[in-house]
Amino acid sequence: THGVALLIVFFQNVYHFFVIRKNLKNWIFIQFAILIFFSPVLFFVIKETVKFSSNQLLWIPNPSFLGLFKFFYVFSSGETFTLQNLALGFTLMLLFMCLIVFLIFKEFKNINRISKNELRNVLFILIWIFVPIIALVTYSLIVTSLFIEKYIIFSSAALYILVAFSISKLRNR
Repeated sequence: THGVALLIVFFQNVYHFFVIRKNLKNWIFIQFAILIFFSPVLFFVIKETVKFSSNQLLWIPNPSFLGLFKFFYVFSSGETFTLQNLALGFTLMLLFMCLIVFLIFKEFKNINRISKNELRNVLFILIWIFVPIIALVTYSLIVTSLFIEKYIIFSSAALYILVAFSISKLRNR
């Protein structure tokens, strides 16, 4: 019932319209049915989000490059900020990012030899990670800041799946 949960529906729609592109009439009908059935809850969520964001979010800083960096750090290693954990967490975060860059490079380098299904899976996970983050940053810069790690915790599962998939693509496992 949190307003940011709408980002889940948003990233799924982005994926469907830009990657799947099949049965658009059925997809639109299903989305309309979901909207109808959840409109009482949706009305409450939007009303509470507007009320909440208008007067209680002054403590949330606007997104910055350092904030994005912290965001991926927290997803990679948690919120422990002792010196030892910072070093370990930073190393783990860099490893995760290197694995993701490796996967993206490998997948798009061999795009002609990759099955359409595997490419769709990778695109789904990338959209699952990045569309909610981009949407939240954009909303935070334009309307009011909502950029907190816990609001996009659902994208952390995509990060872990992507890292595991990247590891499975390494030659010397």
